[in-house]
Amino acid sequence: MSNDSSKTPLSPTPSPEGREEDSRANSPQGGDASASGSPARSPPASGEGQPNQWDIYWAHGFVTSCALAFSANYEGRMRAVWEEFFAELEPGARILDICTGNGAIALIANQVSRAGGKGFEIHGIDRARIDPAATLGIDRELLAGIHFHAGQAAERTAFADEYFDAVTGQYALEYTDVPATLLEIARLLRLGGQCRFVMHHAGSIVLETGHEELGHARLLFEETALFERCRELMRCMAHSRTPDERRALAQDADAEEKRQRLNAAAADVSAAIERSAHPEMLRTALGHLSRAWQALHEGGVEPATALLDEAEREIRANEARLRDLEKAAFDAGRIETLVSHLRRAGLSCTAAALHHEAVEGVRHLVGWLITGQRNS
Repeated sequence: MSNDSSKTPLSPTPSPEGREEDSRANSPQGGDASASGSPARSPPASGEGQPNQWDIYWAHGFVTSCALAFSANYEGRMRAVWEEFFAELEPGARILDICTGNGAIALIANQVSRAGGKGFEIHGIDRARIDPAATLGIDRELLAGIHFHAGQAAERTAFADEYFDAVTGQYALEYTDVPATLLEIARLLRLGGQCRFVMHHAGSIVLETGHEELGHARLLFEETALFERCRELMRCMAHSRTPDERRALAQDADAEEKRQRLNAAAADVSAAIERSAHPEMLRTALGHLSRAWQALHEGGVEPATALLDEAEREIRANEARLRDLEKAAFDAGRIETLVSHLRRAGLSCTAAALHHEAVEGVRHLVGWLITGQRNS
């Protein structure tokens, strides 16, 4: 492997106007949130100030990108795919994990490195405002030695040419501009360097679950308008603080109609939970409503509706993330195109469907396994 100490991990990259950009924003002294030191403030994922659905998701401390869709997506065969890959790398290998999120694959690489005394140099990049050391509820020692770079897109990084021995990503590559990212990977890999990706398969259990959850989002926001029905009734109750006011409200036809509409919406959601194989989103929504009603009785309408607003924002962000997942899934035709792009970028590769063996003996299709090597 290449271990030229004269190379620095991050170097200036020409901007579209031909100027060199200051690489400090992406270096361990700038925008890097190295788990081996004090985490720096993550820069915006784009030029916009508002967090997007992925900023919100990773800030909750999830380790995986499909935490609700498939609970075993980093266990069993899925985990073995990565442990085997990292175990074959030479000591001192430099690894880049793209679209790393909160570092699930980087963590596996770090564990393999420590167990085998391999001394890997591990970097994780993500366009989102990640900060795993601050958001993950795990021992920070497990993150020590992993360098996280927030706000850095995979299509155009600030790392030096041929710096890495391996580039990885799980449910990652497909969320990027794939041709541009593959060219960048070819630039970053040394000759003989390897890459491995697990990608969304259009027929996988992850997509199946995602389709169902998108249906649940439609039920919540379009078919039942559950959150709006709750707000309507709460607004009716805003001025019903005394016993006389509450008795008057009980005789109010408009308030009674709103109560019945909310009860009907909640009943529809409860019925859908009973029918669903993956009811987590719906259960979460009803849990938010329960907490909002408690807040109403304890503090009034304003804190209650604030809780509802925040809950709706989170669920809508999850809905947007699921739509991203749908668009990112690859069928066999798209995989053939991907292989062609890899070869044009100078990487040989193999592509195969990846299955996970469930505890009850059922094999689940979970994605595509792409493995490549830079040959030119």
